[in-house]
Amino acid sequence: GGKDESSGEEEFVYSVFLRWMVTWFAHDVHDVGIVERLFDVFLSSHPLTPLYVSIAILTHPMNRQDILQSCSDMVDDEGPTIMRIQNLVSKLKQEDKTSIGAILTPQLLIEFAVGIMKQVPPRSLFTKAKRYHAQNPSSTQLLKLASASRLLKLPPSTYYCLLPSVPA
Repeated sequence: GGKDESSGEEEFVYSVFLRWMVTWFAHDVHDVGIVERLFDVFLSSHPLTPLYVSIAILTHPMNRQDILQSCSDMVDDEGPTIMRIQNLVSKLKQEDKTSIGAILTPQLLIEFAVGIMKQVPPRSLFTKAKRYHAQNPSSTQLLKLASASRLLKLPPSTYYCLLPSVPA
């Protein structure tokens, strides 16, 4: 039936995001330099930075257009869209002199994620989740646990790891 198919597709999409969170994108990025840059940022910044980077991957204009195009190309099959989402991380490339502005680099992605974090700070996520899940009683227990989470506290104002180079 339709409900079973939908839940299977949702589980697959969730598994992509879970894999990104658990492996800090290392599962899908094959360039060691990019993995090192992402790990530097994740180890020295707010614990929810990987979540914000995931959101940045999906909403960055270079990727968003690709996702929207795949949605308009499909009729009944969500496979192409799911596969495009799954492969977005592997499209990250190191910047070189010939590609400036033409590709999504780790630094552009990090800066975009920081912008999202400033617009929707971690401390506001709990309130937004409560509002979103207000109609779902099964979410109540999880929201009670999340309210005490240190992950939602305000991050320090400056992270040197987020900058392309350390200030002198």
